[in-house]
Amino acid sequence: MKLIALYFMAALYILAGIMHFVKPGGYLAMMPPYLPAHKALVFWSGVAETGLGIGLLFPATRSWAAIGIIVLLIAVFPANVY
Repeated sequence: MKLIALYFMAALYILAGIMHFVKPGGYLAMMPPYLPAHKALVFWSGVAETGLGIGLLFPATRSWAAIGIIVLLIAVFPANVY
């Protein structure tokens, strides 16, 4: 059951990361006006989300990917609140 949840979480992060490139408009609309370079931030957060989701799939990178996801969630918190 744990493994299924892990793969499901990885798939969600990978899919959400890909959506940053496929439909960036929704992510751009979330950006607070006080943050600079909205398009670049959406792009790089998509890269990070996709990469970290992939990192969850491999035991060698799983712990670092989990820490990275925590950091990413803290970093994007202002956009999610806005």
